Amino acid sequence: MERIEQLLGSAKYKLAVDTDFNYKLNFESNVKPLKDNLNKIISVLSQESVAREERLVSTKYRFLGRLNVITDNTININNNGVVTPRSEDWSPMFYGGNQNTPPTHPYNWVLQILYPHSIDKYSSVQTNQAYRGITVNNGYNKNISGTKPQIYLETLQKHGLEEDDFFYLYSITSNSNYTGIQQVEFLGDNGEKVDNIIRLKAKYKTPLTDLLILKKVIGPSDDDKNFINPINMLRITTCDLTGGTTNSNYLKVTTGTLNIFSGVTHKLTESDYVDVRANDNNFILNGTHRVEHIVNRYEFVLDLKLGNTPNIVINNIDVSFRRMDGIPSDYYIRKFSLLSDTSYEVTKATEFGHSIYPDSVNDLFGVANNTWLFNFLNNVETKNLYNHRGGELTQIHIATIKRAGKNPFNWSDVTAHWDFQRRTTSGGVELENISINNPNGVGTIEKKIVGNDEYFGDFVEYNRFELLEKTISKIIHRFGLNVRNTPEEGYYLYPFQQINIRKYSNQIETALFKQKVVGIPGDAEKRPNGDVRWRDVLTPGFIEEGNNGVDYPFLNGCNYIYTNKHIFVRRQNPDETITVFGNKASVKPIIIC
Repeated sequence: MERIEQLLGSAKYKLAVDTDFNYKLNFESNVKPLKDNLNKIISVLSQESVAREERLVSTKYRFLGRLNVITDNTININNNGVVTPRSEDWSPMFYGGNQNTPPTHPYNWVLQILYPHSIDKYSSVQTNQAYRGITVNNGYNKNISGTKPQIYLETLQKHGLEEDDFFYLYSITSNSNYTGIQQVEFLGDNGEKVDNIIRLKAKYKTPLTDLLILKKVIGPSDDDKNFINPINMLRITTCDLTGGTTNSNYLKVTTGTLNIFSGVTHKLTESDYVDVRANDNNFILNGTHRVEHIVNRYEFVLDLKLGNTPNIVINNIDVSFRRMDGIPSDYYIRKFSLLSDTSYEVTKATEFGHSIYPDSVNDLFGVANNTWLFNFLNNVETKNLYNHRGGELTQIHIATIKRAGKNPFNWSDVTAHWDFQRRTTSGGVELENISINNPNGVGTIEKKIVGNDEYFGDFVEYNRFELLEKTISKIIHRFGLNVRNTPEEGYYLYPFQQINIRKYSNQIETALFKQKVVGIPGDAEKRPNGDVRWRDVLTPGFIEEGNNGVDYPFLNGCNYIYTNKHIFVRRQNPDETITVFGNKASVKPIIIC
């Protein structure tokens, strides 16, 4: 089709021609119309729904936050006429490099990301192997207002008990008159040491002179309390989990002879607990132990380690046991595995984010040093990681690792200890070395291989009925002045801060025996009757009962965890002897930070 449009002359500049122009325009279309099916909406995507689904499956975490170093700065060191340490002497900033290269490594502190990776049952927590239970440090009795003598136990670690709780009390060095199920009547002694002292409901028998150990017990029966119908052991053999000779981490108990059907059958099933009492000198067998494997009707395997040599046989023993109706708690050490390297940044906070406390050198009330900001540059990937009990990972820990000297003075080696050993820097009892002093420069970083190195984490109690884990004793790291060995000239700190990346439900799920259930987690507990019990892990953003759950910001496929982290560096002061009304008394110093 041809169209002609006439345009009137309208140009008014000097050389314009005052003539009308005719333009011929060709309007031919060669564009095809859109097809109808391309106009149809195939699906509607909700950005919120997509983000929620990504969040549920995300296993990536990014850590950042504020870092506040707060110290008791009452150790005064004269360094070329200047009293130190000052705020800058506790700095977590990086040092090294030159004008053309960035700083290379942190002098004072190293930040690391860890997770609970494995269980250690056999390392000692002071005097006993961890799986034995809580060590009783002292036992005594006294009259209260003319009543019967009250029996008190003082534990080395925190006991983790509440009033009316039951626990099993025993000795591995003797036959104690107090062996068996006991009950807590009261916590503490006149309001003091409620975490370490318990008063028993038991009647007074004899003075407590035995070295005792205790384990919490849930739901003991009257038969448990009175040790009804015990069975005698004929023989014990050090063995592996199946009763074989691969290692000696377990103990096989024999009650009869299978091929001639002689003796008493043990009547136990896997996951039972037994109360074992030695009537001879085999006191090491005493305690409550879990049945890990049934060999046959006359033989079973206990979670009890006597030594390092398998297939050691002991006959002619006078030891009896009975199946428990109550469920004793398990005790063990958690080991924390390293997840990150030093790929993080630390910067001095702005004036707006500066510490509100004054910069002071010698302050009896402690010193709040400067505030810094930290940011891990890489995501922490938790895919294919499982916790120490074989279940979904729910916790991560941020570690602040102190390096040995010199910045600017000669700090000693940094070593790990239990929190009840925090009062002096005396050597020889450390669990592991954290940083070794280097006389020519900054101390070492002993744990730095990601996915391989582990730290002693904490000493915990776990009950297979409640399915709850409770920290009994924490790890401290401590260090002193390399030039002075007096006990008080040093510091200690708690290096690990727990971050919950998921939470367990308050509800316990149960799969009945032979019931087909899909998706049972790896940390579920099998009961002796065949039932399986576990706690579900709550999804991110779901808050159970108003306060149980996690809800971290989620962006670009990653969960962002911000923490306002404090490093409390406390001074190790021993008890001070003072004179009160002519008498000497031992008192503890007030620790502020």
